[in-house]
Amino acid sequence: YRRILRQVPDDGIAFDRLATIYESTGSFADLGQVAAARLERVPGDLRALLAAARDLLSRQKPSEVIDLLEPHLAADAS
Repeated sequence: YRRILRQVPDDGIAFDRLATIYESTGSFADLGQVAAARLERVPGDLRALLAAARDLLSRQKPSEVIDLLEPHLAADAS
């Protein structure tokens, strides 16, 4: 899936599968990297936001999770 994302960076299915693999194997640093790359290409992508949040939570950074998600929650509320 990494190879697919290098060739087709906007492939949502490859992102989802790779994120699932990283999370299930506890590779949260890799999860955070792939999520950050996805968010650069597709800002606001819910799956990438949640993956980035899981990475931050694995590193015990709940305030950064709030900072990451809050703008998107506020946008949905209006």
